[in-house]
Amino acid sequence: MKVYTSDMSYKGNDRYDISVRTGDLDFAPTWEMVMGIKNHTMSEKEYTKYYLGILKISNRRAHNKWVDILNRDEITFVCYCKKGSKFCHRYILGKIFGRIKDVQYMGER
Repeated sequence: MKVYTSDMSYKGNDRYDISVRTGDLDFAPTWEMVMGIKNHTMSEKEYTKYYLGILKISNRRAHNKWVDILNRDEITFVCYCKKGSKFCHRYILGKIFGRIKDVQYMGER
């Protein structure tokens, strides 16, 4: 399986929205996290720790979604962060999936 990331401009069939605004909330950050990063009241380290906690809960609560994703040949996680952003939760999620056996994190599209 191949995992990619992109901004919202990506329109491929493997597109999977993980934004808090319009996406699958089992893989999205909270609004508090988004605003914390935008307003510089939350560090990237804090955000990452909080997001990893969300994903841990998600894997237990919505495990079937994780399995469904892993059964695909390809997926591209998208959100509203600009292409080329230094920091974004889609990169974190892509790397998490990339640690799973037989999954390759391919980077940005």
